[in-house]
Amino acid sequence: MNNIILENVKKDDISIFKNKLIESFVFAAKHYFKDDITDKVPEEKDIEESLNTEEIYSYHLVLNNEKIGGAIVEINDKTKHNELHFFFIYPEYQNKKMGYLSWKSIENKYPQTELWTCYTPYFEKRNINFYVNKCGFHIVAFYNKYNKLEGMKSFLNLKKL
Repeated sequence: MNNIILENVKKDDISIFKNKLIESFVFAAKHYFKDDITDKVPEEKDIEESLNTEEIYSYHLVLNNEKIGGAIVEINDKTKHNELHFFFIYPEYQNKKMGYLSWKSIENKYPQTELWTCYTPYFEKRNINFYVNKCGFHIVAFYNKYNKLEGMKSFLNLKKL
């Protein structure tokens, strides 16, 4: 049974939400790059842009009244093609199946989805394993200096339902 609750992020929580998102990405980037994490974590302006996109929903991931992470999703009820903008588990809750349970909660909230899209950094092997081997996504593109997407090196992942 999945006890992860998706709790809407309130306006008063946005600053803390963004800080926890950045903190979670910094934790992952430092695992691979030590202190040289320039261009390896989302900038606040990118998070702001995401939060201000139409059809966006931002959630705290909550287990037993404790916030364990967050997600920002874009839901298109017309096409049923939805996008995971940001998904993060606080470092202290990682490697405890919280990511998978949280993802299942998101999928369960939007059962009408026909296609999920997400991007994951090229260096983040744990995320690639998570999306592909645990959640059933497929890598369909690798963005790099030869195949550019706004200068970011990442994999495009799709999950067709």
